[in-house]
Amino acid sequence: MQGANSVPEGEDTYKKNSFPSGRVHFLFHLFCVSPSIYTVESVTSGHSDKVCGQISDAILDAYLAQNSMSHVAVECFGGHGLLVIGGEAITRAEVHFEEVARHVLLRAIE
Repeated sequence: MQGANSVPEGEDTYKKNSFPSGRVHFLFHLFCVSPSIYTVESVTSGHSDKVCGQISDAILDAYLAQNSMSHVAVECFGGHGLLVIGGEAITRAEVHFEEVARHVLLRAIE
């Protein structure tokens, strides 16, 4: 019978193997077992992924230009005539996303 202050069986093991040390150890082995195996994705200039990345970067730059203390998370995705911009911003700056996106798109098709 366990007392009020006794540790359940296996409790010490759980604490030793809990995050972060147990998880970091596992991830180290996961990624370092065979370092010669990796994948790479590459897209050409003008690809929608690259253009969307440029739009997200331009929006972030516009916020930081107005207020360097802005906290911004912005993501852009699209293709085939559709562009979606989403995210959040903690700032007093005002950025017009559509104007920034149009500017980047026009620059990309030049």
